[in-house]
Parts: sequence; structure tokens; C-alpha cells
Amino acid sequence: AVTVRVFQGERKMASDNRLLDEFNLDGIPAAPRGVPQIEVKFDIDVNGILYVWAKDKTSGKEHSVQINRSSGSLSAFSSSTIPKNQFPLSVVDIDDEPDVDVEPD
Repeated sequence: AVTVRVFQGERKMASDNRLLDEFNLDGIPAAPRGVPQIEVKFDIDVNGILYVWAKDKTSGKEHSVQINRSSGSLSAFSSSTIPKNQFPLSVVDIDDEPDVDVEPD
């Protein structure tokens, strides 16, 4: 099985964003990690409902979920919250990045 996790947010790390839903794509043939080819599609309709489909390209098995704003999972986009939140979170993201030293050849 392959687990598909759907997040809302623009932070660099998935763990810093909001988990909306997750589901397993079951019934796909066993394969080493990284070998299965899974196609994932997202669509948002005019009512703000998010649809997520995942399909294994080899077996054709697929699964989909519907995430409604009314269920409390998906929050509406608010441009008024971006300026207040953007700078402090970008500083946190920079602080969380690992330090890398590059030595010349």
C-alpha cells in the first residue's frame, strides 16, 4: 500500500503544514521503495471542495477523497492573514534549514 497525505499550507516542511486527510492506495503489487509510479491529481470546484485522486500506473488501482470546507478540514484562503504570518514563518523556516559547508575542490 502507498499512503497519500494531503496538506494545506505553504511551509517548506510538510510537518509544519496542516494535514487535511490521508488515505491508502491498496491493492498495488509489491515493489521496492521508490519503484511504484503513483499519479496524484488535485481539483478544487467552485464551492471550495477539494478532490484528490491517486492512481497506480502499473496496476490501474485508484482511490479518491473529497475534502469539504464545511467539515472543518479545509480552511478558506484569506489573503489578509498572509502578510501577518509570512515573515515570522519564513524566519522559522530559514532557522530550521541545516547548515551546509561547501569546500572548494
